[in-house]
Amino acid sequence: MAKIPALVAVCYELPERMRHELVLGSVWAAIENLLLAATAEGLGSCIYTL
Repeated sequence: MAKIPALVAVCYELPERMRHELVLGSVWAAIENLLLAATAEGLGSCIYTL
C-alpha cells in the first residue's frame, strides 16, 4: 500500500432504529460509482472488506 496514490475508506454511522441491510445497498452503490469513476479516469481499483 505504500505506492498507492489514494486510499478511500467508506464508513457510515447507523442509527440503532435502522436495519443494517437497508443501508448496505446504498453504500455498495456508492462504492460502485467510485470504482466506475476511477476506471473512467484510467485508474485501477479494487475492493477490500474487513
